[in-house]
Amino acid sequence: KVYVFEGTSSDGNGSGVSEIKMKFGESGSEVSVPVSESWFKSITFAEYEYFKSSGEKTVYVKASDRAGNSSEWKGKTFNYDTGKPEAKITEYKTDGDYNTVTSSGIKAGKAFSLKGSTSDDWGVSSVTLTQKQGEKSVVVYSGTAGGDWEVTGLPRSFTNVETTAVESGDYEYVLEAEDKAGKKSSVSVKAGIDT
Repeated sequence: KVYVFEGTSSDGNGSGVSEIKMKFGESGSEVSVPVSESWFKSITFAEYEYFKSSGEKTVYVKASDRAGNSSEWKGKTFNYDTGKPEAKITEYKTDGDYNTVTSSGIKAGKAFSLKGSTSDDWGVSSVTLTQKQGEKSVVVYSGTAGGDWEVTGLPRSFTNVETTAVESGDYEYVLEAEDKAGKKSSVSVKAGIDT
């Protein structure tokens, strides 16, 4: 993936800007930038060891004029996120204590609750839990931050989401999380209701 960095340069009434350099991190290798009052530089992060991991990153820029004078390095810090958020549906219960959700899904004869969590190194921006059955679907939970969540009174009515509607059938619950960098992940669990 290619990222574009943009900036401006000026030498006031001096001899004019002759060179612009960029580097990533304080000890990074210097890269030449096309000289212009409004410049841009395309960078492929995969070519730099500095971007092999997520984290807080700093890009530095400096300019030199035709008389040989150079500015100080100017830095701009940003968060670089390489990973998707984590989404989990971990437990369910009908009565009493919660049970661990397994790959075989959930079997219940009455209303049940679901628990789980979402997380990301740089923050979760949205979370939704959607109940599906055939062509029907309804969002039963939504949020704008990561962390633990719990939804009670499932399954819900497809026409009135605030109402619990325990009807026999097969359901699917899909948890989707999106992080602040726009990366998404999802996980689902099947639930069989037999009243």
